[in-house]
Amino acid sequence: MGAKRATASGPRAPTVPFRVLSCGLALGTAFFTVQGIPAVARYPVSSLVWVVGISAANLLFVPIERETRVEATLDAPVSIAAAIVLDTPQAMLVMASALLSARELQGRTTVWHVLFNHSHRSLAVGAASVVAGMPGVGFVVSTALAALAYEIVSITAIAGYQLVQGGRPPTAAMRDAAMPFPRFATDFVSVTMLVLLVVVMYEGREVGLWALVLIAPLLLLAHNALQSAREAEDRAEELAARVRELEALNRLGSRLLTATRTEEIARIGTENLRTALATDRVELSLDAGTRPGPYTVRVRGASPAAITVGEILDDRSQRVVEAVGSLLGMALQRIQLDRELQENEQARAALSGRILEEGTRERSRIALQIHDQVLPYFAAAEIQTDNARTALARSDPQRAATLTSAARAAVNDGIRELRDVLEALRRQVVVPGDLRAGIEKSLDRLRVENGVAGELRVVGSLPPLPLAVEILVLETVRGCLTNIGRHAKASAVEVSVAVTGGSLRVEVADDGRGFDTSAVPPGHHGLALMSQRAELARGSFTVDSAVGEGTRVRLEVPL
Repeated sequence: MGAKRATASGPRAPTVPFRVLSCGLALGTAFFTVQGIPAVARYPVSSLVWVVGISAANLLFVPIERETRVEATLDAPVSIAAAIVLDTPQAMLVMASALLSARELQGRTTVWHVLFNHSHRSLAVGAASVVAGMPGVGFVVSTALAALAYEIVSITAIAGYQLVQGGRPPTAAMRDAAMPFPRFATDFVSVTMLVLLVVVMYEGREVGLWALVLIAPLLLLAHNALQSAREAEDRAEELAARVRELEALNRLGSRLLTATRTEEIARIGTENLRTALATDRVELSLDAGTRPGPYTVRVRGASPAAITVGEILDDRSQRVVEAVGSLLGMALQRIQLDRELQENEQARAALSGRILEEGTRERSRIALQIHDQVLPYFAAAEIQTDNARTALARSDPQRAATLTSAARAAVNDGIRELRDVLEALRRQVVVPGDLRAGIEKSLDRLRVENGVAGELRVVGSLPPLPLAVEILVLETVRGCLTNIGRHAKASAVEVSVAVTGGSLRVEVADDGRGFDTSAVPPGHHGLALMSQRAELARGSFTVDSAVGEGTRVRLEVPL
């Protein structure tokens, strides 16, 4: 039951276009209101009563669109009645002087917003006054036309405000400013009837200015009814919005559980967020490529992913966006963890395959070594034994003794070679959970065979490790210790093992003569093989060394 108007309280700083618009409206208003000063001077009491009446009716407002500061106000009937019964300049001056909102009374708005509000309302009253004074038109028709002119100017001013201050496109600004036709028709008829009542009572000889006092209870009742209807509508809208948000969040959570690709998560999140916020101005970017907007929230745990909403949101809607961002972040982290787990499994499978391949080659080498180095000794022992038997048959004990000694020496040499082969084979066997003991045995062997003192330092306790990782670490450490014994001429070596940040870190440091890492002699492939093994496990392998400064080898493998 009143005009739809914009009463911007200045939540955002006035833009330059808005200031230009306000100045233009103020200049146009000033041109006409100056002409109304003589009329106000002649009728100061009636002018003051109209100012008070418009101000009092204006304070009886009900918010319609809180985000854009659009309200339903009950001052329209009184303002239009003033436009009809007063001269045009006087009506515009009275309107420009009236208090337009409680925000102005409380000082919660800017000078530019006050200038805009007073100016465009004064022009609306002026347009209504001009239309009402057209000759040859009946009283009822002229009143309806005056109310229509008032509404048109007010709607145009609202659209202009949203265009220059809110950044809305022209068509969207006009659509937001205009009321739907059913509500507009109802308000228009109600306002026109109230205007007729005020004018008839004001122009009656017995009533006069008391018409404004008599109309006050009716305006108050209308305000209460409008306020109750608005509160009921607000509650219904809030309930519907919350139901919509909960349904969207529930659907989002269910769909994210089965999503397997980041692009799918982005699409699901965008669709559900648009449904929850009832707007298409939502953009979800996984690489921080969103366009700037009034509200942007980063997706937690999935930087640089971000959600941008191209509209100003209230606190509840912002919480919904943050909740959606959290769900999307968890889903993206799950996919990332699944991908890393899959890559780790593939890396471990590749490493296990490489280890099996190397084990097969090593077994073939050992079999060839047994065939070439062990079996000839036993074959020689067998021949010497046959020869000794022949010598005994010929009664030549001296030759038989010589041949027996040779057979015994061949057997001993074969046993020695076989022990070496078995020791090499035993070193290839890694017992699960025996990493610490394996490294300690390798350090003991280095001390006994090469005189290098070794120390194992384990930081904290080691968790159960995959067998492939244990084999990789133990083979790398053994290879490093072998190189130290052959080439480093070191007196001490330290091996440190620690689990940090989901990775196993191993360092082998010696105080030997070191070497130039950029000039490894041809034929030395041990370090290259260690590096290849680490890459297969998605790990890293680095060597720091310089001539005369020792060597430090680092191996890091994700668990």
